Amino acid sequence: MKNKNTGTLIAIIILVVSLTTAGLIGLATYQRSDSTSHTSRQKTTSKTTISQTASNREKASTTERSSKQAQSSTAPSKLPKSEGTSSDSTLTGAALTILPYQSGRQLILGNLDAMKRPTDAHIQLSNSDEPTAKNSGRLTVDPPGWHNYKFWYTAANGETKQAWLMNRTHLVGYQFSGLHDEPRNLVTGTSYVNTGAPSGMDAGNEKGMLYYENQLDSWLALHPSYHLDYQVTPFYRGDELLPRQIRLSYIGYDSHGKTQEIHLNSSLEHTTAQGITYVFLDNVAENAVIDYRTGTAKNLVTENKTAPSATSEPLTVPSETSAKQTDGTSKTKIYEDATGKGLIKGSQNGIYHLPGDRYYDKTTNPKAWFKTIAEAENAGYRAPK
Repeated sequence: MKNKNTGTLIAIIILVVSLTTAGLIGLATYQRSDSTSHTSRQKTTSKTTISQTASNREKASTTERSSKQAQSSTAPSKLPKSEGTSSDSTLTGAALTILPYQSGRQLILGNLDAMKRPTDAHIQLSNSDEPTAKNSGRLTVDPPGWHNYKFWYTAANGETKQAWLMNRTHLVGYQFSGLHDEPRNLVTGTSYVNTGAPSGMDAGNEKGMLYYENQLDSWLALHPSYHLDYQVTPFYRGDELLPRQIRLSYIGYDSHGKTQEIHLNSSLEHTTAQGITYVFLDNVAENAVIDYRTGTAKNLVTENKTAPSATSEPLTVPSETSAKQTDGTSKTKIYEDATGKGLIKGSQNGIYHLPGDRYYDKTTNPKAWFKTIAEAENAGYRAPK
């Protein structure tokens, strides 16, 4: 009996131990499974977070692009710094920009800097926005570094003549801006960079502003429903008063506000990825050494005693106005190019047009050419009304 009870007790003990061991093993199995599941959730959560972060970044990038696109429709669009900068790294000037398209005329003038120097002039206009009133006469504002000298120069025929070295030079020309004595739009520029010649005008010289002004004016006349975006920027070296270079940049807008590239057959032209064409013109004169810090200069050409003297030169200091326009008071002022050819056009209907007049460039088939108003009137031509 005792042995039987002992055997039963042993069997019970073995059963209890087996059940306990099975429970512990099951519990351990459950705990590992739960731990693995938790780790898996952590990884899944981590992946979801990364995915959400990438999505958020994409949304942020899209929002930023949309913001920039919206911003570009209301503010000037700046180009990369390398575009529109001078090849001379010592010169600085305002950034190359394009104004957003608007149906009306826009004119933005940069503020004078600490040295009272003009910094930038930017206009957008259509042909109908051009001023119709004649220029009001001689300029009186002296831009920074203004000095003037009547210097000898060598004409195309080899003769030595005298002409004024400097002009009070409009950044955006009067034919576009209608501005006269506006300090923010006037720099001291050589006659050469302003009109393309040391005396008179050479509208065919791509190194002068007149070359581009005349052709852009004609472009507007040929595209009456388009807009011209035109920016003119002086480039200075350090604290010099005179700009070393002047940058002209231009692009068109069609009637729907789509940009149109403009090319004027100049070897100096560069075009940006955005379609803006620009040129850099040197503010120099072949007959002078210029101190850009002060505006003073030294004549490099001496008088040729055997050559006829230029007795017809004006006795008053000319401005850009008197070089490109006239106030109507002088009938003997000479308008001629570097070769001595008269520049006043006599139209087929008996009207004479002076360089810079509204219809000068539109008179494409003149019947006669004159050097002075007196010559034109003596030939029976009258002034435009």
